[in-house]
Amino acid sequence: MLHKTDFEKGTWQFAAARLLLGNDNEPPHNREDDLESFYYVLNWMALRYSSHSLNSQRLTSELQRIFDYSYRSQSGTAAGGQAKLAEVLSGASNKLATFKNRPLAKLLEAIRKVIAIRYQDEPDIEAGFNRLPKVKRHELTFLFAKALAGDQDWDADGAKVDHKLVDINPRLEKKRKSEIPELYHQPANLPIPNDNDEHLAKRRYIESSK
Repeated sequence: MLHKTDFEKGTWQFAAARLLLGNDNEPPHNREDDLESFYYVLNWMALRYSSHSLNSQRLTSELQRIFDYSYRSQSGTAAGGQAKLAEVLSGASNKLATFKNRPLAKLLEAIRKVIAIRYQDEPDIEAGFNRLPKVKRHELTFLFAKALAGDQDWDADGAKVDHKLVDINPRLEKKRKSEIPELYHQPANLPIPNDNDEHLAKRRYIESSK
């Protein structure tokens, strides 16, 4: 288990994809990364708490794959972000989810396209990600204002949804009792000896001496 809590650039699940890739020459955490993180928070909340077509198993798998996955890099630190980068470029999971709340789905897609611009141009090899286009705050503000100004029904299904997440990697079934080593067997329920009771060996000695 990697200690992602030691990640110093924000919450792992919502950090900008570029900050998780483990590139040595990446620029410092900046404002554009925070705007990208805002998209991931909104995306995660939509998948977790709004109506869509993903069942519990598929939803759990998608959340873990996109937001939680990590591996230990050569330097020994946690790295990842490839799935998150692929998702922000394609929007595949959101399309697969087919959100019932159409205004929310359109807003997520519009913001995703703005964020994706950062990664669509090939970065300069020497400059790393320094030449990535900047995400402009007013663009995201405009998209929100436009979505909220529309005379549309945001409460698509009229009820709050709290999707159940499941264990998609269940442990192996417990072994049958006959397969469990003897040391794990519980001893028989024997009566607790009383100080007033005569020990069986003592009784036999007394009887034999009579």
